[in-house]
Amino acid sequence: MSAEQARPEISPVKQVLWRVVALVLGLALTVGALVMLAGPINVLAYYAGYGEDVRVEVTESGVGSFPMGRDSKPAQARVIDDGRVIHLYGLRTGDIVTATPPLLEFGARPHWYHDKAGAAQEFANLLGFLCLGIIGLPLLLLGLPIPASWKAALAGILLAVTRKGAPRQR
Repeated sequence: MSAEQARPEISPVKQVLWRVVALVLGLALTVGALVMLAGPINVLAYYAGYGEDVRVEVTESGVGSFPMGRDSKPAQARVIDDGRVIHLYGLRTGDIVTATPPLLEFGARPHWYHDKAGAAQEFANLLGFLCLGIIGLPLLLLGLPIPASWKAALAGILLAVTRKGAPRQR
């Protein structure tokens, strides 16, 4: 009895159900990974000199100096020239600093940058990007429909790889 004969058949309904689950989960994780990538992109843009520097005065102190975390809350600041309200981390009420807007603004309160050390902390988002992307992208690909010609080629490759150590039957 060969390995192909012993394998139970999966009903088409179950195949579709598993593909839908893989597609939805893969899509959610991949989108999450892309959102996590916004932080490092913003930092690189900040280091490259993107954005016009503006003078701001902090009107309300924040909690914490790192954007990620349950207890972190950005400080509110007012742009001196036009009165816009922006958010920054690591500042206290009354501080007057030069701030730069992010390239990609995500979230309800996107925060601006005011120093290179504080901006560099956003590189920690690369870890989240890698973790979510490594899981999400393969799930997304598993959920996508595959053309019949690709299925035959992939099945042949997988069969050759799985039987590599076993003697070939003719």
